[in-house]
Amino acid sequence: MGVLAIKAFAQDALVGQAPLERLLYYTLSLPVTAAVVGMPKLEHIDANAKFAKAFKPLSHSEMKQMGARLSEQNKVALERFFRDHIDA
Repeated sequence: MGVLAIKAFAQDALVGQAPLERLLYYTLSLPVTAAVVGMPKLEHIDANAKFAKAFKPLSHSEMKQMGARLSEQNKVALERFFRDHIDA
């Protein structure tokens, strides 16, 4: 049994607010077994594989700082989006 991280980029809502590798590193620094990352374009597969191979866990302070900044910027919009969102 393991914990999966999904929606690491919040269905692209976080793209552009932090480098993609930092978003992925944040997710992989959590106590998860694996991260499921959407890749709508073929070039995303190569980029994500490159990021995963270079992964070094973020420090607690880096995670706290990044989480606080993104949460402050996106809290209301993400809560509104995911409140009624259905994956299908």
